[in-house]
This record gives sequence, C-alpha cells and structure tokens, in this order.
Amino acid sequence: MRIRPWQLLLLLVVVLSALSLWHKRHAAQSPSDAPATPLSSSALTTPAATTRFAWSIGTRQVYKLSTQRVVHLRGRGPEPTDDTFPLTLTARYTTTVLQQDDVLVSLAARLDDIQLQMPGDPAARTQLQNALGRPFVQVHESNGKLRSLRLHRDVDAYARGFVKALIASLQLVRGPSGATDWQTQELDATGEYSASYRRDPAHSDGQHIQKTRQSYQQVRSAAGLMAVAQLGQITGALTVQLQLAEGSDEAVRLIQAEGRDQLTVDPGKDMPIVSSESSFSLTRIDGQQGSPQPHELAMLTSPDYTLSPLQMMDALDSDRRADEQQLKGASLADLMQALRALPATDNGSQRAELQTKLSALFRTQPDAAKQAAAAIAAGLPEPVTKTLLGSLSGAQSAAGQAALVDLLNQRSLSSAIRENAVAVLGLSDAPTEATSEALHKAVRDADPDVRSTAALALGNAAGAQRQQSQVSAAEASVDELIQLYQAAQTEDEQLLYLQALGNAGDPRTLPLLQTATQSQSAAIRSAATQALRFVSATSVDALLVQLMEQDSAVEVRRAAVFSISFRPFLGFVASLQKAVLADKAAPVRQDVIQLFARYKQLPAVQQTLRSVSERDPSPEVRRAASELLR
Repeated sequence: MRIRPWQLLLLLVVVLSALSLWHKRHAAQSPSDAPATPLSSSALTTPAATTRFAWSIGTRQVYKLSTQRVVHLRGRGPEPTDDTFPLTLTARYTTTVLQQDDVLVSLAARLDDIQLQMPGDPAARTQLQNALGRPFVQVHESNGKLRSLRLHRDVDAYARGFVKALIASLQLVRGPSGATDWQTQELDATGEYSASYRRDPAHSDGQHIQKTRQSYQQVRSAAGLMAVAQLGQITGALTVQLQLAEGSDEAVRLIQAEGRDQLTVDPGKDMPIVSSESSFSLTRIDGQQGSPQPHELAMLTSPDYTLSPLQMMDALDSDRRADEQQLKGASLADLMQALRALPATDNGSQRAELQTKLSALFRTQPDAAKQAAAAIAAGLPEPVTKTLLGSLSGAQSAAGQAALVDLLNQRSLSSAIRENAVAVLGLSDAPTEATSEALHKAVRDADPDVRSTAALALGNAAGAQRQQSQVSAAEASVDELIQLYQAAQTEDEQLLYLQALGNAGDPRTLPLLQTATQSQSAAIRSAATQALRFVSATSVDALLVQLMEQDSAVEVRRAAVFSISFRPFLGFVASLQKAVLADKAAPVRQDVIQLFARYKQLPAVQQTLRSVSERDPSPEVRRAASELLR
C-alpha cells in the first residue's frame, strides 16, 4: 500500500520508532521476567537553573507563524525510489502563561487562522488542519527548555508529532544573566542535542541571539531516548536568529525568530534514507496582560488532555484506529487463549506482542480491563498474571488504572499480585485521583512488601503529577514521603524513602537530601546523592561535584556520577575529566567513561578518552576508552 502524503511528513520519526522497537525486541528480556518495581522515574534530564527566570501569570502573546517543510524518502538499490512531500503552514500562534513554580512553567497555546498547503488527499489535509487547530499546553522548564505537551486525546499520533516538531523548533533556552554565549542540552522531535547560543556581534543592543545545533547525542523513539549509534547516522544543521526584548518577564521577551533546519537520517542497510529541509519565521504582533481563561486552566487537569513527553514519541498504537487495526477483532478471550498457549521456548517476542495487543484492547474496550482484573483475582498462572498487569499499565488509560486499583484493594489476594499491581500502577503517565488515593493508602499497608513498593510508586506518581502540572497533588505525595522518611525507625526504611523521594524530584526535598549527604552512613549518603538527580535547584550541580570529588566512599562518588548523567552534561565536563583522570577507584572512572559514551563526538571528551586509553592504570578502563575512540 502506498504511503499517504500526510504520513510521509512524519516518516522520519516513524522510521526511528521502528528501529527502536526492533532493537528492543532483540535486546530486551521477556516481560514475565522483567522486574515490575519502579526504581526510578523518567530519565529526562532536569537542568539546575543558574538564574531565576520569571514568567507572569496571564501574559498573553500573539505571533504570526509560518513554516515550510520538504521531506524526502529515498530508497536503496540499483533503481532507488525518491518520494518528496512539501508542506506549508501559516497561522496565528497564541500563548498564555497559566502557572509557574520553581521547576516548570505551563503555557496554553493555540494555532488559529490556519492555512495548510500539502499535496494529496484533501480529506487528509482537512483532518490534519482540524487537529492542529485544537488548543494545547506547553510545559517548559523555567529557562524555556521544552519538556512536554498536553494534547487533546482526539489528536492522533501524526498530528501530535507535527505539533511537537513545530513547537520544539521555536524553543529558546535562556542563558545566565549577562552571558554573551552559553550552551544547552535540548530536546526536539528527533532527539536530544547540544545547542550553542551567542550574542550577535553585528548588533550592539545585546538582544539579538544566534542559535546553532551542534550534534545529536540521543534519538527519540517509542522506547524513549536511545544512543544515536544504535539507530543509524544523523547529520544536518540548525541555525536560528532570535530577537529579544529587555525586561524580566520571560513571557514577553521573544519578539522574532527565524530559522532553517536540515536533517538527514540514514538508518543503515535495507532501510530508506529520510531527510528534510525546513524553515520557519515567528513575529510578535500583539501582547497583553490579564488572567488565564477558565477553559485554558481546565486543560491542565482535564482527562481529555494527555501528556506527550518530548523525550518519547507518541506510540502509533495509542491511536484508536491503529488499535482496532492491530486487534483485527480479537477479543479478551482470544488473547487470553493465545497467552495461555505460548510455548515454553518463546524468547519473549510473542508475549510482548500479545501484551501490546492487550493494552490496545484495554484502551478501546474499557470493560475488558475490568474483566482482566476479575480473571487475575480468580487465579491465573503467574506469567499470564504478570503479562496482564503489564498490559493494564501499558494501556495508560483510566480504565486500566481503575482495574489495578481494584486488585490492590483486594487484600485477600496474594502479596505477590498486590505488590505487582502497585508497582505497575506507579508507572502511570497521568495518575488519576483514584490512583493517587490508592497509593497513599498503600504506603501504610499491613503487608511490608506492598508498603515498600507503594512508596517507590508514590514517588514515581509525584513526578508524573508534576509533569502533568498537577502541582498540588504532587506536593501532597512528596509530603507523605517526607513524613515517612522522618518517622523511619531503621536505615533500610530511610534508604527506601530516599529512593522514593528521588523518583519524585521535588525541589522542596533539597534540604532533607543535603542533610542526608552528610550522614555517617555511606549507604545513606549514596541514596541521598542518587535522589538529587532530578532536583532542579541552583546548588545541586555544585553539591554533586563536591560529592564526586571529595566523598571518601566509592559508592557515593559513583552515585554522584549516576546523578550527573541525568543533568545537563556540558556544565560537568571539567569535573568529569578530573574524576576520570584522578579518581583512585576504577569503578568510578569506568562510570565516567560510560557517561562519556553519550557525548563522544565532543572534542573535549575525545581528548580525555585518548588520555585515559593511554595512561589509565586499569586495563579494563583503558579498553573501554579505546573502544569509544573507534
């Protein structure tokens, strides 16, 4: 079947998704063998701001936006095909600041007066245009870095990808006050890349900025961020000219932006080469101060709006039509029968496929989630139970969460089932109120295994709630975990709640974690150091460097490297170079080498790797550095 033109527009990310799923299928363990306990939240880098950025609630800005994009799909072989798809869009783009805290700022956004030109099926153009006209929410860090979008559930995967690509191209990540140039790690529709900003020397006002993309370190996929080397080669260039206004309100600073982006993805043998050239311009035409409208604020909590994180593409099977096509009429009974009939020789691929289909079924038929929970409660073989629990969680639906809550609340069930239910419940991207309430109760459950797993899940839920801009609910979850930590009677309990607080990443935990990093116990110091990884505060980076360089315990120094791996890399280069060249413990040096693998294209990293490959006293560390230089 010939690919439809509007699908070709986003084929670049679809190709990357297919490759990542192939990689995952061949590398991952069987779902029935995978641990269910959530040990950490999303591996999204959270930068520690060096400057306090203010956004005024209610500030509304209106821009004229235009973008042109041409996507090419070039086959391989003696007579390769070459499909080309152009698209042009003009619109009025409006943003309104809805809320801000020390970590995130949320903006209501909308595209109006849309003019969309694209070849092919007129119905497809109308469908895409209607989807792009729905309002949405942009979630940024306070320095402007785009973290995620909240989009209406009826916006399909292709339109979601288009909006992500468009809004990500417009992001401006602010630098420290007074800086003439700065570097950042940013995310766009393709992946994570390093960007460079500098004041334009041709303008004396200091308000003209040039932005360039240096290189991609990781690629966005259906499985999350993956190293570029795993998914092929990515080349291209991004240049943006920005004009800013003076003042402290970041919501009104962007006056104009104009940029060009060229990108080529070569996935390797037997896969087509995808490339694109695009340009965009943004010009402010109006601005005013007021109050957010009720319908705008409603998008922050409405179940009709779902989170679309930038570090992971929206899976195509989240679209109802794709779900139905994947199921091909299969019922819960059909899928359960296939699940029971899996041979013992299955390497996990068939089970994974059935788990994906079950998740699709639970999304399209909410009653099936209740039936699955009833079947689990009635008694099933352990592998079948674990697959169903994973499917209920993977559905990322209110019905799936409700089924898991029901299982958790049935105290007559085995400890293993309830523990697994609470574990996967904590993996919800958008926890419902009922889920949050169930987790709060479960952290005080009579069963110690359920209690401990629920604490980790509650930390994950708090992080997800903050991502969803549900700040009050997130803070309530963190307050509960802080109380449990303060009331802990044993070191094991303290370690558990430190892990849970680390999953939450709430900046209000910083005083507690700072105190814990001074504990006499190396285990407590190590857990507290790991728990700092997602905390966005001005002092965290310096504290991690201090722990990496000065703590006497190897496990604490390794924990510092671990936490640094979740934060903006460029600010730690000098400290990591010092650690890999001077730390007496080979495991610490090895951890730094593993982190360097993500950024081996950077000249400073390459220079350090050469030194390590030649001089490190450990043959294993020398070998690891040498392999990265190949």
